[in-house]
Amino acid sequence: MPVTILPTTNDGTIKFLRSLKIPGVAKVTIEKIVERYGAETFAVLDAGPARLIADGFDAKKAKRLCEAWAGREDRARDDDEAFFYGLKLSVRDMSKVFEKYGKNARQTVETNPYALIEDISGVGFKKADRAGEILGIPFDSDFRIFAGIVEALRVIVRKEGHCYAGRAELGRKAADLLKKGDATIAAERIDALIDEAACGGAIIIDGDIVKSGDIVYTREIFDAENFVARDIAVRAGVPVKINKQSVKSLIASAEADQSIAFTDEQKQAIFNAVASRVSALTGGPGTGKTTIIRGVCDVFESLDKRVALGSFTARAARRLQEAVSCGGREREAKTIHSLLVWNPRHNTFFHDEENPLPFDVVIIDEASMLSLELARDLLAAIPRGAQIVFIGDDAQLPSIQAGAVLRDLIESKVIPVSCLSKVFRQGEGMILQNADLIRSGRMPILRRSDDFQFIEESEPGAIADHVLRLVTRDMPARGFKPSDIQVLTPQHKGDAGTLALNRRLQAALNPPRGDKAELSFSSYGAQIVFRAGDRVMQTRNNYPNDVINGQTGVIVAARPDNELVDVLFDGHIEPITYGRDDYEDQLMHGFCQTIHKSQGSEYLAVVLAFHSNNYEFLNRNLLYTALTRAKQMAVIVGTQRNIAGALGRTAERRTGLQARLKGAGREREK
Repeated sequence: MPVTILPTTNDGTIKFLRSLKIPGVAKVTIEKIVERYGAETFAVLDAGPARLIADGFDAKKAKRLCEAWAGREDRARDDDEAFFYGLKLSVRDMSKVFEKYGKNARQTVETNPYALIEDISGVGFKKADRAGEILGIPFDSDFRIFAGIVEALRVIVRKEGHCYAGRAELGRKAADLLKKGDATIAAERIDALIDEAACGGAIIIDGDIVKSGDIVYTREIFDAENFVARDIAVRAGVPVKINKQSVKSLIASAEADQSIAFTDEQKQAIFNAVASRVSALTGGPGTGKTTIIRGVCDVFESLDKRVALGSFTARAARRLQEAVSCGGREREAKTIHSLLVWNPRHNTFFHDEENPLPFDVVIIDEASMLSLELARDLLAAIPRGAQIVFIGDDAQLPSIQAGAVLRDLIESKVIPVSCLSKVFRQGEGMILQNADLIRSGRMPILRRSDDFQFIEESEPGAIADHVLRLVTRDMPARGFKPSDIQVLTPQHKGDAGTLALNRRLQAALNPPRGDKAELSFSSYGAQIVFRAGDRVMQTRNNYPNDVINGQTGVIVAARPDNELVDVLFDGHIEPITYGRDDYEDQLMHGFCQTIHKSQGSEYLAVVLAFHSNNYEFLNRNLLYTALTRAKQMAVIVGTQRNIAGALGRTAERRTGLQARLKGAGREREK
């Protein structure tokens, strides 16, 4: 490939100039200059700021840009940087490439650009494939097919949450990913390279877990699934030495301290937690899970046990802390990521098998959100002699990331499970009553009440119109501020999806105004504007800042000159600053979000657009999870047909953990 000293495309020129990191010269200014001068941009900069100023560009910014351009030789690796600009890699990606490969960076990427996928975080198949095409890597190169197989498998894990794919399914999805126009890769070729990838250890083929044939794992998920199964089985096989009568007396003392009379079901749940190395507690809203947590903490603390309480978001941890701190006892709850302590230097958690947590008991709330890989990290950090209690609602959607850990723990029957069935808050409204009906697969009561409303509507555009009217007029008339209301939907696309609804809600709730700073960028062909006052959502885990996928916050400041936004997340005290690469990669508008992303959150009011372009996509877990996010008011906009159909389906999540837990349990008993 012929290489010039400087990039020749507008896109490459913009990236090159941005890499100079010029104070006060934002991307938007550079884009305007390159759009104006095109291929002449570098010649204009060589001539100094006079022409820029004459053409209407800010004098101070023009001088800074030209000075930085003139002095670039002091810091540039012009030939190699131009090569990578030509591959359309971002400035951030480029710096990672040079850090990883050093002086061999160009040679390594020229040989196999698909190596970037494994070696450089932030470079996926799409970027590597674009680089491969520019470099002239053949369409049917083994490098490309191999990478496409691994990427297709990771998409199944990352986007669908499954732990594995069927071999034939993986072949089909890899073929779809790898085709270009009418050109396709033969199925036999892909299947042969699946075997080759497995021989190299990049993926794992398992023929023993399911009866339907070979299934294929990523290495990371396969290892995590086996670790969790072995760890739980080993822990569950170690008895806890207790005095039963003493524990029962301590449960009675907890009743007295809380001025409450536990039911027999609740007493047994507390006893199971105290008497077991690993146990689980499940139940719907209003069944007294928080009461049980307080009782479990009381008993363990009476036994001089050091207790840790963990949940998933800062807001959820704060709610848990407030709920269990009573009777003069202050208890601390943290996010799981805070408990484990993220170590950015090593890109892992500080607490692990070598440096375990200093607790005798670990209680995890909202455990339905526990992904397989986080479960592995958590178990690795908990001392073998400690006791673990998983608490959650197994009728909710499984975790956003791969796995269905709580479900698999419960259904494997390798640990004691307490199922709370009695609803104590039945008189508190239709939200709880309908949640209980949906949980058991029965049709909810759709008549209007003080805390519930159903609006029959089938057309997506009309559903969106209802949502806008509810959020901007009807619900504020009932005393709810827009910030109290969360709009939920099952899907991203369509008039009733997150993308369209977020655009309309932003325009209605936070329109442009002279005193509101904003900045814009392109994402998947759409122009996105982030404005001070916008509600936004984190789209991937950010462990250093203790923000998880799906957590929402508000942009408290936008600084377009420096391409920065400051976001205050729910449950946080201080805002977090995001640079352009970070907010483009990690944030999206959160006026409306998918039901999946809402897991673990609570809102005063929820408006649910219960519609999908794919009728079969709607299921009971989606409906139940959405409804139980609401504390005071829930409105469902959709059709009775969609609700009835959803009740007959449950969320599919393919994992091998349950089978591995049972197998490990049998091995333990031998």
